[in-house]
Amino acid sequence: MTNIEKAGQAAWREKLEYVRIAGAAETIGCTVDELLHLGAIGEATVLAPVVAEGDYEWPVSETGEKSWDNPFVEKFDRSDRVILHRRDVAKIEAVGWVIPWLFFSPNVARYVAKKSLSSNAGEQSNVITLIEERAGTVPWYAVETGLEALRDDLMPRIKDTKENRTTVEHLFLSMAEVKRLKENVPQDGAAEQRKDILPQEKQPKHGNVLANEAKASEMLAAAMALRLAYPERCEDATAWTDTLMDLSALIWGTDREPPRKDRWLKEQLSKIIQESSKLKKWESAELNGRKIVKEFDD
Repeated sequence: MTNIEKAGQAAWREKLEYVRIAGAAETIGCTVDELLHLGAIGEATVLAPVVAEGDYEWPVSETGEKSWDNPFVEKFDRSDRVILHRRDVAKIEAVGWVIPWLFFSPNVARYVAKKSLSSNAGEQSNVITLIEERAGTVPWYAVETGLEALRDDLMPRIKDTKENRTTVEHLFLSMAEVKRLKENVPQDGAAEQRKDILPQEKQPKHGNVLANEAKASEMLAAAMALRLAYPERCEDATAWTDTLMDLSALIWGTDREPPRKDRWLKEQLSKIIQESSKLKKWESAELNGRKIVKEFDD
């Protein structure tokens, strides 16, 4: 191999972000089983795609505090690479597979949180600091929605099926982690903290959370009812939202505002429209929306 070829090979290798666990073990000079065990005891950061695709929530508020009252929600799929909890790696080590219901995703946490920050620059600085602290140490959890009728298809719970299993063949290590292990460099602070973080059951939902879920359910039911009654006025998320807002007085009366803001509704409807298969299921479901349509027509 010429020096030019070697230089070219080195250049593209530097662009690699992660490598499968077998390749990582070969580079480090250990076996896959040894590397898997390091992950199981929290001494190696192991990545995996989100095989059980769907919506996951991050229990941190817009002020950067840990809270289940209004968690951030984001969709994850097989294109994402997330950090597995060491206990899930231990399960893979023991039986060959696991279906994770939580994981860490620092980059996504930072992205969704910063996107929602207020415009107050003074508050932003403090919040960003807190978010940076939480991003690598607070897990994302599988959504367990209370809106079964309207949102279960949109944000499915994780099902115990073979297709949702994460196995050793799914595992990766970042190139930075491979280099750290090869050079025997200590882990960073976030990785050390993740070793001691135990999965926690969700706290009982605060009254405000239950009230917000009820409002969301009511708003989505009304939106579906209008699409059933006026499909020509609900061809995209903007038109669909505008139609509901225009007719809100007929649905909720003149003395009551719609339970959720139009911006929230447009975001939810955009998600539904983007996944046509889910939209078809949503339209054909026997939901409360049909009752609303009947009452509206009467």
